[in-house]
Amino acid sequence: MPRHFFFGALAVHHDTAVRANIEKQNYSVCPRHWYMDADFKCERCGQEFTWTAKEQKGWFEDYLLEML
Repeated sequence: MPRHFFFGALAVHHDTAVRANIEKQNYSVCPRHWYMDADFKCERCGQEFTWTAKEQKGWFEDYLLEML
């Protein structure tokens, strides 16, 4: 998994990996082959949160295509 997919992540949880469907993605350079839970810290409020593999799959395979 390219490190730039999780730039700024505090932790990436490889044990939560979910296989991606690259046929459903709209990518310009590099498709995501896997989604994994990743912990981040909000730059505005400082609160930590987890961007789950399920949320990423929804964003890159469902919502993003609807916005085009």
